[in-house]
Amino acid sequence: FFFLMIRRPPRSTRKESSAASDVYKRQHYATTVIVHEIFHMWCGDLITMNWWSELWLKEGFARYMEYFVTNKLYPNLGLEEEFLVAVTRNALNYDCSNNSHPIEVNCTSIREKGTLFDSITYEKGGCLVKMLSDYMGSEETFRKAMRNYVKRHMYKDVTAQDLWDECAAVSGLPISEVMGTWVKNKGHPIVFVAVSYTHLRAHETRHDLVCRLLLEKKKQ
Repeated sequence: FFFLMIRRPPRSTRKESSAASDVYKRQHYATTVIVHEIFHMWCGDLITMNWWSELWLKEGFARYMEYFVTNKLYPNLGLEEEFLVAVTRNALNYDCSNNSHPIEVNCTSIREKGTLFDSITYEKGGCLVKMLSDYMGSEETFRKAMRNYVKRHMYKDVTAQDLWDECAAVSGLPISEVMGTWVKNKGHPIVFVAVSYTHLRAHETRHDLVCRLLLEKKKQ
């Protein structure tokens, strides 16, 4: 009887829990959608990617800002942690699938743009923005670079190189060399680490290669 009381709370408790969950979902969805669309006033309207090949400059940024801004407004929602679970995990999974492609693609026709609205553009693009912010060392450094980026290119078309240049000018870091390879190649690295009492050994390979090997082994 005591076990059942623990495993099965009273009906009123379950209803309250379900109601709280519904409120959280509605607040989460409404806020992130609003933030996403409002951010397009800057990245999308005020400055626009030069061509559909760099759609992530619009949608990847907006996806990251959904979580960044909402976390500032409602820290109790735990959006910083959820970004890792929802956005990063989806990006990693999609990026090692057969449908993966570089973030920057060779889009030669406007008719091809519809295929670019996927997890690579949104989720991996968003992860790249977060990685860029973290790599620059502080939130304020990243904000300063973004302010310069928007002011300098207001009412103009932009490329990823424009973003790299502004971030490098503020941080003094080799942004283009580090970030360029992430947007021009598909897949992502996976690092294997072996630890002993006296040594730490690590080697790196592409995650999509590991996924294929595991799938082949499973089929056998």
